[in-house]
Amino acid sequence: YSHPTVHKHYPKVVSSGYNMGFENVFLCFESLLFTIVVVFSMLVGFPMIVQLGDFSGHCPLFATGKWSFDAGAMRDKFSVQNWGSSSYCNVLVYIGISTTIIAGFQVIRMSLFIYRGVDGSFLGCFITMIVNVFNMVVIFLGCVVISRGFDVWCDEITENLESCEKSDYYNWSTNDSLRTTRTHLLLSLIEFSCWAAFITSVLLCLTATVKVFRYNQQETFAQSLARERHRLLFATRKESDVI
Repeated sequence: YSHPTVHKHYPKVVSSGYNMGFENVFLCFESLLFTIVVVFSMLVGFPMIVQLGDFSGHCPLFATGKWSFDAGAMRDKFSVQNWGSSSYCNVLVYIGISTTIIAGFQVIRMSLFIYRGVDGSFLGCFITMIVNVFNMVVIFLGCVVISRGFDVWCDEITENLESCEKSDYYNWSTNDSLRTTRTHLLLSLIEFSCWAAFITSVLLCLTATVKVFRYNQQETFAQSLARERHRLLFATRKESDVI
């Protein structure tokens, strides 16, 4: 007499297509935000390098001076008496270049995750969140420096001009070695790009926080399932012992 073969059917673990699709969309969104940060960070660092070259290494941020009549040119000219500290402009160059490198690395990292169809670990997401918060604070400091320094410069230059924009069309400098035809354009571009990078970095901090929160929830849910499984196994074994 042969015993009938008992086939045991084990449930298959099927990954959720919805969750995988959501993760891909989330990664694409993060990659897009990091790409935007790369673009705007480059528009902070490199224009400032150009501006420093136009002013022979002098920083126009927080610079002060006065208007006076130039008898040779037969018109009023502006002479800078106190240039801004070079650290103000150098810190913007540093912020622009360093943020470009960090965000560019994140773009490559996110692209690899999208290509492989996976996401980072909890530790990786937590480190990304910390880096994003640090970048956000640094970029915000750069925004304060460029905005306040630009305002001081415009207040000085508009004592004899209708608006700060007109300084690009008026040869105001008593120093012929300075190129003054694009100062307002470059500083306006740097200010706009810095604030745009800051807003984007805030969004990146929010997305990173959401991912860490979701990882924490998944970990808590997994631990609850493990405890419930052990409880059921213990109860089943206890009933078997009684029988």
